[in-house]
Amino acid sequence: MQLGFFKLFKVIYLNFFFLFIQLLLVKIYFSIRKSRIIKIADSYLGWGDILLFTVLCFSFSTFNFIIFYLFSLLIAVFSYIVNFYFRKNASKEIPLAGIVSVCTVIWILTGELTFGISSYYDIQLITKYL
Repeated sequence: MQLGFFKLFKVIYLNFFFLFIQLLLVKIYFSIRKSRIIKIADSYLGWGDILLFTVLCFSFSTFNFIIFYLFSLLIAVFSYIVNFYFRKNASKEIPLAGIVSVCTVIWILTGELTFGISSYYDIQLITKYL
């Protein structure tokens, strides 16, 4: 099963659009909170985080990208809470790119290698019932 060029372009475009909306909402949130325009790439997100998510836009179908994005961010927040709770003098920074990279490896190992499910095709059991 192969994706046509225009379907592939549409999937990548939708992934970039989703990522752009997320980054825009984060920028708006922190700009309102600080009462001035904030450059999120310099103070709240690293360029490595943004670059990693940009590369991942090419790696997933739109549905899988949104699911992966949400779950990887939840795992990052959970790992931050666990780290902050159990370690004294824990850093307030989250190594987001590192955690998302580990999540990507786990996704590939469990999905593509174990079950033969490609990241570019929606998970059929879930999308069948939605």
